[in-house]
Amino acid sequence: MDKKYYGNFSGYKGELSDLPAFTISTDPEHMIEIVGHGFKIAGAIVPNRTSNLDKIERETDTKIFAYSDFYDKFTHKKYFISMSEDSLCRKLTNIPRPENKENIYSSLYNPLNEKFSKEVLSYMQDVSEKNNGALFFPYMISAGLDNLESMAGNKLKIISPSLKTKELLANKAEMYKIMQNKGIKTVEGKVVNSPEEASEVFLQNREKWGGEAFVSAVSGAGGVGCLHAYSPFEIKEKFGYGDSGQLIITKWLRNIDSAPNIMLFIDDCAPHVLIATNQIIEQGTKYYGNSYPLKFNKQMLKKVKEEALKVGEIMRKQGYRGIGGIDGIVAEDEFYFVEINPRKNHSAVVNTSVLEKFRPKNMPPLSYLEAELQLSKEKKSYDFTEWVNNFEKQDICFDMYLLKKEGWMKFIKFPEGENVRDHDWNLKTPYFASLPNFNEEEIILPKSYASSKSDGHTRKVNAADICRIVSTNLSQRLKQIKKMSSSIKEI
Repeated sequence: MDKKYYGNFSGYKGELSDLPAFTISTDPEHMIEIVGHGFKIAGAIVPNRTSNLDKIERETDTKIFAYSDFYDKFTHKKYFISMSEDSLCRKLTNIPRPENKENIYSSLYNPLNEKFSKEVLSYMQDVSEKNNGALFFPYMISAGLDNLESMAGNKLKIISPSLKTKELLANKAEMYKIMQNKGIKTVEGKVVNSPEEASEVFLQNREKWGGEAFVSAVSGAGGVGCLHAYSPFEIKEKFGYGDSGQLIITKWLRNIDSAPNIMLFIDDCAPHVLIATNQIIEQGTKYYGNSYPLKFNKQMLKKVKEEALKVGEIMRKQGYRGIGGIDGIVAEDEFYFVEINPRKNHSAVVNTSVLEKFRPKNMPPLSYLEAELQLSKEKKSYDFTEWVNNFEKQDICFDMYLLKKEGWMKFIKFPEGENVRDHDWNLKTPYFASLPNFNEEEIILPKSYASSKSDGHTRKVNAADICRIVSTNLSQRLKQIKKMSSSIKEI
C-alpha cells in the first residue's frame, strides 16, 4: 500500500486540501501538530529529531529534515541542537549570519548550512512541482525566509503575516506605548533607551513601587530578556551598560491572580477569542507552560476577552491574520496588557488539538482558514460562535508544562512507550511530547551560543526545553516531572 503524507487529521476536504504542506519550527513537533489538522505534511524542518518524528518518517512519506542529522554526518557527534527561529530559517535558506560575521567555526558551519539548504530546497521544489503547488507554514516569519518562495521554484506559498507586521507587533516597547495611547490598561512604567535610564526610573519610583520592578527587553519570548529587579545594579548586570537599546521598566505587581494567555484568530474583518489559558510562571519571570481553565469568575473572564479583542483589532489593522495571541496579568480585579505574540506560542499545539475535537462539521480547521485568508483575493470573515460554545460547555481540564534543563546531561533511561506522544488527544492519560531521540550514551546539549572563547557549545545562556508534559491536573504533572527528571543525568 502506498504511504501517504502525514497529517490531515480532521479529514476536512476543501479546495486547498490537496496541496501538501511544509512546516518549520524550533520545537520539533509544534507546527506539525497544528498544521496537520488541516493539511497533509510533506516535510518538516526542525533542529532535532524526536521518537515521534522518527515514527512519522518511518510510517509515511513525510520527510523530516533535522539539522542535528546533518551535524552528526559532518562531525560524527550527536548533539541536542537548540537555536532561534531566525537561525533555523537562515540555515534553511543558506544566508550568512547578520553583518556577515565570521567565526572560528565558519569552516564547519558554512558547508553544513549549504548542504542542509540544498537538500531541503530540492525536496520542496520536487513536491511543489508534482502537486502544482505547496504551502509553507513557519512558526514565525523571519528575514531568512524573504526569498524562500523564489528559491523553492515559485510554486510554494508562505502562509504567514508579513515580516514588517511581525516585527512591529513583537516590539514590546512600541506596543506598550501604542496600548497606552489606545486606552488599553498597562502596568505603570516607562519605555527607556538604556540600562542607565532604567536605573534612574527605578530609583525615582523605588518607594512608590515597593523597591521592586519588572524590566524587559523589546524582544524575546518565554521570559528570556526579562528581570525581576530589586536594585539598579541588577538592571545593569542583566542588560549591560551604555546604549544597549530600549527597555521597558514597570512596577512589579505582587498580588497577581493569574497570567492569562489569550489565543486569537484574526480574519479580514475582526479578531476572535478562541481560548484563554493561565500561564505557568516560575522563577519570577520564566514561562513554563499553560493550564486550563482559568481560575476566576465569569465577569473577569468577560473583561479579559473584551480587552483581548481590543488588542486583536489593533493587530488586525496592522495587517496580522491567522492564529496569534496576547499575554496579560490579572491583579486586584484589573486586567493589564503585557505583550503580543505575533505567532503560534507553545500552548497553541495543545489548544488547537483540543479545540479541533469540537469543531463544527461545516467549519474548516484553523490552519486551513489561515491558508484561505492568505491566498484568497476576497476578504474573508468567519463566525466562531458555535465552535467556541461547543468547547466552553465541556468540562475539560488540561495542563501543559515545559520541562527545562541547563548544562550538559544525558538520558540514563527512556520513559515508557505508552507515555510518549500519541494523537488521540483524549487527555485521559498524561504523556510526554518532544522527547529527544537519544539513547543512554548520547549527550543532550541544552541551549547555548558559541563564542571565540568557548569550544562552540558550552556558553550557556538559557535552559533548554527537553520535553512538553501534558496532563489533566497538577498532581499528574508533578508525577510526570519526577518520572522524566529521573531519566536525565547531569554530567
